[in-house]
Amino acid sequence: MTKINDPDHPVILFIPEAGIYPYLRTLAVLGDAVQKQGGRVLVTRDSGQMIYSPMMAKTRMPQKLSKEQRENITKANDKNIKKVVDKYKFEVIELANFVDKTLLKEVDSLVDENKDIQNTKFRGFEVGKIAQYDFSLATKFIYSKDLSPEHRDLYAAYVKNTALTVALVDQICQKYQPALFLTFNDYAQCQAVRYGAERYGANRLGVTFPTHLGFDASRPSLFKSTYEYWLYNHCQKWGEVKDLAIPPKKVEACFDDSIFRMYTANSSHIFSAQKQIDPSSIFEKLKLDPKKRTVVVYTSSKDERVGIDIAMEVWGEEHKVVDVFESQIEWLETLRKYAEARDDIQIIVRIHPREGKRKFGYDSGHLTQLRSIFTKDTEKFMVVWPEDPISSYDLLELAHVVLVAWSLMGVEASRLGIPVLSYNTSISYSSDDDFMQFASTKEEYTKKLEAILNTKSTFYHLTKAVRYYHWRTFVASLDLGETVPTDFKDERVWPKAPEKMVGIINDLLSGKEDLISYNFQNWQNSIDNKSGEEETKTIKQGIRKFLDKIFYPPNISPAKKDLISRLTERLYRKLKLASGPKETKFVDYNLEYTEDISQIETLRQRTLVNKDLRILVAEGLYANLLHQGKVLRRMSPMATRLAKLHFNG
Repeated sequence: MTKINDPDHPVILFIPEAGIYPYLRTLAVLGDAVQKQGGRVLVTRDSGQMIYSPMMAKTRMPQKLSKEQRENITKANDKNIKKVVDKYKFEVIELANFVDKTLLKEVDSLVDENKDIQNTKFRGFEVGKIAQYDFSLATKFIYSKDLSPEHRDLYAAYVKNTALTVALVDQICQKYQPALFLTFNDYAQCQAVRYGAERYGANRLGVTFPTHLGFDASRPSLFKSTYEYWLYNHCQKWGEVKDLAIPPKKVEACFDDSIFRMYTANSSHIFSAQKQIDPSSIFEKLKLDPKKRTVVVYTSSKDERVGIDIAMEVWGEEHKVVDVFESQIEWLETLRKYAEARDDIQIIVRIHPREGKRKFGYDSGHLTQLRSIFTKDTEKFMVVWPEDPISSYDLLELAHVVLVAWSLMGVEASRLGIPVLSYNTSISYSSDDDFMQFASTKEEYTKKLEAILNTKSTFYHLTKAVRYYHWRTFVASLDLGETVPTDFKDERVWPKAPEKMVGIINDLLSGKEDLISYNFQNWQNSIDNKSGEEETKTIKQGIRKFLDKIFYPPNISPAKKDLISRLTERLYRKLKLASGPKETKFVDYNLEYTEDISQIETLRQRTLVNKDLRILVAEGLYANLLHQGKVLRRMSPMATRLAKLHFNG
């Protein structure tokens, strides 16, 4: 165990990107818990020493910063550092005290024009390889000797920044003899901290947020290895818990997240535009055939996978991830041939929106390859490109089956009752299960694809998908929601650690307790003989809530306002008096399902009499919702499927 409560061996919040409010806020809450049990906490201050920190990457700054840009970063850092010092009384480590001309010259000499910088090492650490983690995320390109001068300069900056971090941690360890370093996320800089800490017998814990509601800042995850390796190992144990009912609040949260992803476009982890198109217009635009089943394929952003794989390779973190196809291009070519040989399906490929200009300003190298191969659509195989005005969630509503490489859209589809098949036993997923299947060979993939096209989802499939979301998201994070907001809109909020959580936070940081074991034990203690019944009841309510949003969606595109209205609204937002339009609160109702379209008029009359009743009448691809005597008709296999699962549940 790590002695984090010994003042002679402090906890270091290594966060040169202190200007990123939610990152620093989270580490500060954990540090607050340490101090409450007698520990000493120090936070790093970057006043211009870092070469290319996550702070610079977040604000999309060029590799060579001007004096003014560096001053702006320092101001943003100092603003937040002052707040945490005032609030939590942390001590400050001035990184400037550890950086001199000799060190900078040593770091700068690591890279020259003729060197293959990917193989650069510094004090025994593979800074060249690990820097690709940041480089690929920032540029959406994979390192090669043929990089453009601009990309090579940026890659070199990441290599130097990683090396500088190793040197800084060396000196911090020598001076302070820390017990623990805390970093946010898995940037190359953070992994350099891990390396430096381990060299001196200290520990490093990474911290991040689960992608619930985009980001849930009230639920930090804590990990010693790379995050993806830690999460992968956790998810592989899903089979041991899949038959356990989960609490109603967690079921509600699962459906809330599905609704949020459908209708929100302001999260760094939701790349697609928000849902807003009636599916029938997509049907017309893509000239789809209503007699055929629609298979929606979601590709993944290749650069994200590259960085993760390299990080695990550097650390020797072995996993059992298997890719059936050598590349996504081979996979898509196989699917195109498959579709052309059949008369009963049509395939729509949604290229990951992150690969285009919508995120970070330029196309990925992978997108260029895709464009060169998939140049022309056919009646059975068509591609939706990143810039096309069609949301991934619009397509999801039409899907009979979803195919993914390793995209989290598979997880999203499965908890809406859609059968899913992946060609990758991915770090994003669980062990193989019927609601979300995997293949490990091309032959197995073909067989499972044949089978899944004829799969009929059951309520138990949906139940397991919801339980899996709970396992992957909530069991793998620590609930600090009593004091910590889920969002980070108001940068004036610097919460204290919840009093009742101080003990467990210290136990987790010291290694006395394991996060997964702690949450699992609490989960087990919550289960009684009524848990299964309550879970089913709440899943059915979640379906009703989701269908309510499908047929009565939030106002996504409000009418244009006059100048005075816009200026008034802007002033209110500045004064924190208004936060935009509020959604209508969900009012529960009774739901019935039928496939007898001939009775629609009689059923409509029933809903006219009973205001709390809604009846969904299936009609091929269309779902007719009868409510208060009105008929809302929508092309939505998703709505029909969920209503049917509700009925069968």
